[in-house]
Amino acid sequence: MRLIKLGTILLSFFMTSVYASENNWASLDNVQKQSLQKFEKQWDQIPSEKRNHIIKGLKQWQSMSISEKKIAADRFQQWKKMPPKIKQRIRNRFNVFNDMPKNTQDQVRKNFNQYNKLSIEKRNELKSKWKSMNATQKRKALQKRKIMRNLNAKQRRAIQQKLQRRR
Repeated sequence: MRLIKLGTILLSFFMTSVYASENNWASLDNVQKQSLQKFEKQWDQIPSEKRNHIIKGLKQWQSMSISEKKIAADRFQQWKKMPPKIKQRIRNRFNVFNDMPKNTQDQVRKNFNQYNKLSIEKRNELKSKWKSMNATQKRKALQKRKIMRNLNAKQRRAIQQKLQRRR
């Protein structure tokens, strides 16, 4: 029994050391080392999870076209200029989005894409309408939207026609 415990401990130690060394500076290829040169001195002190994240970002960057890199660089410049409070709000929203179930994320993406297809005038109209609502009105609008989303297309059309007749 003691032998099994000792074996388990040694195996877990070995696996931890192998995992920790899998992305150390020496294990990077020359292209990665050249791209990550500014991290060389502190690379092995950076937590493994963060190193993996940096390597993943580097691979993504390397796979981009020149125009995609330009867009990403421009967005990064915009990000650097943002006040810390706005950056934190964006991070919080990103985390909330990532914590959503996949089907909810898909619905959010769909809504976002539909919104972006609207004309600027229509978007501005919706924004001003939303801003003019109080909390109760906003809550009712969101509940109505949730109910409408759960209906099939025929049911939605029937309700929308009734609402238009009332106006």
